[in-house]
Order: sequence, then structure tokens, then C-alpha cells
Amino acid sequence: MKYPDFTLENKLSGVIAGVDEVGRGPLAGPVISAAVVFIDRNTSTIIDGINDSKKLTPQCRQVLYEKIISVAKFGIGMASVEEINSYNILQATKLSMKRALIDLDLELDYVLVDGNQPPEVKWQVKSILNCDNLSTSIAVASIVAKVTRDRLMQELHNKHPEYNLYKNKGYGTKEHLNAIGLYGITEHHRKNFAPISRALYPLDSNHLPFFERHVFIK
Repeated sequence: MKYPDFTLENKLSGVIAGVDEVGRGPLAGPVISAAVVFIDRNTSTIIDGINDSKKLTPQCRQVLYEKIISVAKFGIGMASVEEINSYNILQATKLSMKRALIDLDLELDYVLVDGNQPPEVKWQVKSILNCDNLSTSIAVASIVAKVTRDRLMQELHNKHPEYNLYKNKGYGTKEHLNAIGLYGITEHHRKNFAPISRALYPLDSNHLPFFERHVFIK
């Protein structure tokens, strides 16, 4: 298995941040982004097993998270459910990325972003598809964002255990959709996502949002 490395970062000069997000697809909860900088990239050699967060077990992510935050600079950005409802998930994701970079509070030379729709920021941005499989900085950001959001979803689960949000992380699993049918929605559900809109307006097709395609079953 090929793991991410610093090949992309080493082609650039200066201080380079990797940015990634978690939580675009769920029906509930915020979208979270992390921005991570290794000031000394050699420090990453003490962290074995860095990879895209989706390829790691929850236990492995937790261990790596603690190691990462001990050797790297990082910032966290969040876009709330209210902002997702008010704008849209794409704009909310960009907002969370921008906030993560602001929270990082460093003068940067480059920002590496996974994907092709980066946020508008004052730094030079390089966006690359599937970059979380290539860049250590982005892979690490994905781990920090994922662990941060999972912990937040545990807090929401404690308030609303009937939805089992810690297990499904807010995604539209069969169990989650059944719970919405039984108990309705909470303030943490995204009203502009199709399954939630249908629950709110079952007889009114005019309220089905543009985000009909954002039905994620995981």
C-alpha cells in the first residue's frame, strides 16, 4: 500500500497547510474542516501509518490524532447546520475551510486542498483531486477533522440517543431514516437535504430542494 508523503509539499517552498473537510454528506450535524502545517516536515517521521482518514479504523484515527496535534500546528473550522440551511453545503464547506485556516493563525505560502472547489482565501491555493491519498498534510488534516467531528457527534448522540448519531455520524442510514420517521427531526438536522425536506413537507413537492442528489446511504 502506498501511503501519502511530502512529495507535493516538497515541490513548493515556504509554509504549506493541508486542508480537508468531513461531513458534507450527512443529514445531521455540522461540516468540519481542519488545516494542518508541519513546520518541520521531518517530525512526521515519528508518526507511522498516516493515511486518508476513511482508510483508518476509529481506534487508529484516535491514536494518530493525539500524535499529530503534539507535533503539528492545526486549526479547526466549522459551518453550522444553520449555515448549511441558509447557504448550501458547498458554500458551507468552503466557509469551514476558511475558518480552519484562520484558526491556524499562521502566515502561509501555499494551501493544499483536496478536490476542485477550494475556498477563496488570501493565500495561494493548489487544489488536487484525491490529494488526501497523496499529501501527508491533507491526510493528516482529514484525520484531525474526522476525530473532531466524531467527538461532536458523540455529544449530539448524548442529547438525542434515539437517532444513534454516534454510530451513523448523521448519515442517512436505514436506522437513522427510520428514527426520523418515528421521532421527527431535531435542530441538528439539515432541512435543505432531501430526506429531511420530505419529512417536513411530505405533500409539497415545491419544498424538495436542489440538494435532492445529496441522499447518502452509508
